[in-house]
Amino acid sequence: MIRGINKQIIEIKCTNNEYFEKILLFVKGEKSDSPSLILHEQALSYCAPFTSANKRKKRGRINKAALTIVLLCLLGLAAGIMTAALLL
Repeated sequence: MIRGINKQIIEIKCTNNEYFEKILLFVKGEKSDSPSLILHEQALSYCAPFTSANKRKKRGRINKAALTIVLLCLLGLAAGIMTAALLL
């Protein structure tokens, strides 16, 4: 879970780690007026190696993308076979 405490600090709760409860990131002064969405994305990507929850989510996205590509290839193959059968 991620939540903004204020514009200068981002807190990431890491409940999947038996040693640490949370990560505190202090935003640089020149970046403090960046949109919160960008700050949160940067915080999650920076902390991904330290939190197992983000690793699981990332793997799920890769598997969904691979499944989508495979399904599209199979649909294309099926359409090609049907077209070839109609032409013969």
